[in-house]
Amino acid sequence: MDKSEDIKEMIQREIRSIPALDERVVFKDVMEGVFLSLYEKNKEMYQVLEKRVMDDLAYDINRYRICAGLVEKDCLDVSHEIKYQGIVKIEKLVSEYNIWELHKIPYGKFKIKIYESSNHTYSGYTNLHIADGLGDYCCAVGHGKTEKTALEDTISEFFKMLERKKIWEEQDFQYADSYDF
Repeated sequence: MDKSEDIKEMIQREIRSIPALDERVVFKDVMEGVFLSLYEKNKEMYQVLEKRVMDDLAYDINRYRICAGLVEKDCLDVSHEIKYQGIVKIEKLVSEYNIWELHKIPYGKFKIKIYESSNHTYSGYTNLHIADGLGDYCCAVGHGKTEKTALEDTISEFFKMLERKKIWEEQDFQYADSYDF
């Protein structure tokens, strides 16, 4: 049963629920004369529009997705839509910060990069790695639902790592290679 048949059936149910005969006639005329004809005209117009769009576009239907809407160019980010076999995650670098700290780290400054993942969460990473108890160097990592909260969490995690010792030596720190960061 198509939608117009469903609508006609709904109209018939409503007509049967009206007790007065003269009210039934008016309701039937209005519903079938106005509402149903508007529905049919609207359906016809969308079919014509769809055919025109399909005829105007030469494309492989399995390769593209057609969406209707309006988006400012500055807000359009197609990186979340990119899918390649073997690629499990794409992150977009959204910001980089210089952080100045003059009391615990020997170099005075480090960087934090914030990335947005395809699920619209944010992660921050420091370029300054800190030696753990075994001598391995680790960067601080933070997460958040916004760029700002990821930055705040990354800074917080960095300073939590610095709480492990009271006195830090230059050899306790190591910068990430510039081509890696």
